[in-house]
Amino acid sequence: ATRLLGFSDPHYYAPTLGTAGPAFAGAVAADRKLIAESDAILRALVDLVAADAPAFVLVPGDLTKDGERQSHEAMAAYLRQVEAQGRQVLVVPGNHDVQNGDASSYADDTVTPVDAISANDFAGLYQDFGYRDALARDPASLSYLAELVPGLWLLALDSCIYGDTRGSSATSGRFTDQTKAWIKAQLDRAARYRVRVLAMMHHGLVEHFGSQGLIFPEYLVAERDAVGALLIDGGVGAVFTGH
Repeated sequence: ATRLLGFSDPHYYAPTLGTAGPAFAGAVAADRKLIAESDAILRALVDLVAADAPAFVLVPGDLTKDGERQSHEAMAAYLRQVEAQGRQVLVVPGNHDVQNGDASSYADDTVTPVDAISANDFAGLYQDFGYRDALARDPASLSYLAELVPGLWLLALDSCIYGDTRGSSATSGRFTDQTKAWIKAQLDRAARYRVRVLAMMHHGLVEHFGSQGLIFPEYLVAERDAVGALLIDGGVGAVFTGH
């Protein structure tokens, strides 16, 4: 048996970006996430993973509060601590992680825009967590294919929408036709080799409650029935999601 542990949406915020003053207090009050506590939560998570001792740790997105470079660098450092325990960590981005226009630092009454990473930055910062050792990478997104153990592959899917400029990220998610063709090609490859496949992606594939697709459609991937059929028909046994 292969033991997996998944966690999603830590929305990590680097304390070096400022944790005191009216500006930061306003950001915390306007956000339902545990931004001020995120560093303590990540430290506790490292201990939890050590105690649970999975072989693989899957993180389907929203690694950072708003894609701040400092937050990504600190998150990668925490994930290296996890890998130092003998685990393999694999990540994909969430809608907050790439080209986010809200990436900011806080000091007294001042909110200051900070560097928001690009897609290439993401793959570089997290190269040790799926990208460098991928069996295949989608040229149209941050999706990749990884081997967990012989006979078991992970299809790590980037369902996020972003462009080449700061502020081009969106809450909703979708796969382009090019990425869907790449997904099918990887699943066809898995079938030829008689390999089992798992998947992870940030956006949901099934409603978490009745009428979610009508009330909060941005939390489900676009054309989810067609995407689900693509994965099921391709033999995907389970999909880990976040958002």
